[in-house]
Amino acid sequence: MPTPEVLLACARPSQMQPRDWDKLAAMLDEQECDRVRRLHFDADRHAYVLAHALLRALVAAESGLGMDAIRIEHDVRGRPFIQRAPELHVSLSRHRDVVACAVTRAAPVGVDGERIAGKPVDAGLLGAFVVTHESVTERQFFFQWTALEAFWKACGTGLVDGQPRICCVPCSGNRFDVHLERSTGRCAGRGMIVNAFADCALAVVLRAPVDPRFVLKRTHCASAADVRQLGKARLREEKFCTV
Repeated sequence: MPTPEVLLACARPSQMQPRDWDKLAAMLDEQECDRVRRLHFDADRHAYVLAHALLRALVAAESGLGMDAIRIEHDVRGRPFIQRAPELHVSLSRHRDVVACAVTRAAPVGVDGERIAGKPVDAGLLGAFVVTHESVTERQFFFQWTALEAFWKACGTGLVDGQPRICCVPCSGNRFDVHLERSTGRCAGRGMIVNAFADCALAVVLRAPVDPRFVLKRTHCASAADVRQLGKARLREEKFCTV
């Protein structure tokens, strides 16, 4: 069987030019545009517009559907799915500093990105959700937090109270396995830390069982033109690089 692939697209709102926002907003459907209008701050509106345009383009690149034909729906727990491509697993992460989207056919997927803020970290907060065996540096805190968020997104629930703690077990390179505390030892997820931006932490996790050798292919969009080009399926191989 071929090794499964995950497509990852990253972008930063701060890299977009003023002229890009109207072009990106034009890629959204009316329901999404209504949601944008109800957000109070420009930074949140920009993150939402960029994330949804980017996810739509990424789905188009993988599925061959036209961007105008793609509708991003959400289940009762808020997990996104694509109505016309139910075989695709999708996830998005939107923050004011970094946006990331993932699409794969392999297994349920979660992605999360955070800016490494340069402020004291709350090891106690992390310890409530993640099993840690040593003191946690700022960078470790944010990478483990993104792994945590990405894993529970892959599980379809998001991070909620009452879940067991996770343990991120390092594997080769930037890969890791996710285990649940007091579980039978079976792997619950396969993940990868992605060094997309020097000041950001970003993690992608696939829910197990899945081939641990999955290939992650990443692209970076720095303009509305990049996002539009990404949505053209014929350019898929030109646009992505293997991480």
